[in-house]
Amino acid sequence: MVELLVVVAIIGVLLGLVSGAVQKTVNVAKEKRCEAEMRTLAAAIETYRHDYNQWPMRSQERAPGTVVYYDSYDSSSPPNYHVFDFLAGDNSDGNPKGKTYLDYNALYMKDDKGKIVTVIRYLNEKYGGDWAKEKVRLVDHKGIPYRVAIDLIYNRVSVTRK
Repeated sequence: MVELLVVVAIIGVLLGLVSGAVQKTVNVAKEKRCEAEMRTLAAAIETYRHDYNQWPMRSQERAPGTVVYYDSYDSSSPPNYHVFDFLAGDNSDGNPKGKTYLDYNALYMKDDKGKIVTVIRYLNEKYGGDWAKEKVRLVDHKGIPYRVAIDLIYNRVSVTRK
């Protein structure tokens, strides 16, 4: 009987060690995915600029010699969906060719209750996939909004997390 308790205790300790390592690996993978998403967003913005010879922004937001910041939840700057609408092919004024530079399928957003979900799941559940009814505000896996900075001085873009 004592031997059985010792074996169960050893198995418990091993499971505890393994689960910690697995959780750490999952967190590292999520961070790597977030970094890849930021690079993808920046590349999509650069590709749009190359195709249209202008940044994906509304004309009233273009002030030469400035840096324009787009943020999801900061009221002092335009929301990041101002940029992402152009990239998803939804904005006919800013994207007359209707090209898709950004695929929302695996990206995250916060739903109405503040829960972090994939964009495609949210839109399918709420609207049956109708993009025109919702302004998507992209966040990372922790719910931290992506911040887009378009530098009109040096003509470059960066995507970071707040």
